[in-house]
Amino acid sequence: MFSGNRGANQRKRGTGCIRDQLVSDIMLRSGLSAPRGRLVLLFLNGLLWGLYDLHERPDEHFCSAYFGGNDDAYDVLKHSSNTVVNGDATAFHRAAAHGVPEPELRSLLNATDLAIYWLVNVYVGNTDWDHHNWYTCRNRDGT
Repeated sequence: MFSGNRGANQRKRGTGCIRDQLVSDIMLRSGLSAPRGRLVLLFLNGLLWGLYDLHERPDEHFCSAYFGGNDDAYDVLKHSSNTVVNGDATAFHRAAAHGVPEPELRSLLNATDLAIYWLVNVYVGNTDWDHHNWYTCRNRDGT
């Protein structure tokens, strides 16, 4: 039995771990892209160290494997436009500063996919997806 603040933090982290994998599984079954993974129990020297979410990292290697092209062709951001995993954030900053023309926006954004993404996260009560737990990528080559 957990007690005090430490127990509350552990319960929150535990449900977040399960929720992240649930969201990915629902996204994949909805036909969207998401990291594949599974929940695993970690034992070290016979002692249970806990439940972990073992999953793919949605970086440039993930993008080239699932969307095609070369690793080096992808701009990948994590959690904000200032955290560049690969490439650079120039196109993202330009779009944020000047907006994206509507025809180009329609070619970049699938409204149905965005609606599914939003609905899944709201449905499962995911509270960290919209401000710091996300990745995005773009292929500079357009392939």
